[in-house]
Amino acid sequence: MKAKIKKTGEVIEVSQIEDIITKRGVEHQYVDNKRSWCYYVQSELEFIKEEPHKTIDWEQRRYEIANGILPYLKNDKRYDLNGNLMKLTYHQCAYEAIKYADALIAELKKGGE
Repeated sequence: MKAKIKKTGEVIEVSQIEDIITKRGVEHQYVDNKRSWCYYVQSELEFIKEEPHKTIDWEQRRYEIANGILPYLKNDKRYDLNGNLMKLTYHQCAYEAIKYADALIAELKKGGE
C-alpha cells in the first residue's frame, strides 16, 4: 500500500509487519518496501487510498451503446435525393448503430489527450 511520510511528504510503498507498543499505545509498524531498513509507525504515515484499476470491456460497451442508439434509428426519418421519405431496414439500423458506437468508443479511448 502507498503512504506519505508526514514529515517529508515522500510517498512510499509499505507493508505492515507487526504491532508495537508506543507512547500513543499499540500501533502498527510498517516497513518501506524499497528500503527494508526504514521502519515507520502508523502515526508517522498518511495512507493513500488507491482506487482499484478498472479494466473496461470495450466489446460490452460497444453493445450497450449500439443497443441504446437502435430505438432512435428505427424512428429516424431520412429522405432520398428526390425528397421521398425512406425508412431504414433493420440491417441498416444495426450498421448505423455500430458506426455510432465505434465513433464514441474511439473518442472515449482518447481520454484526456
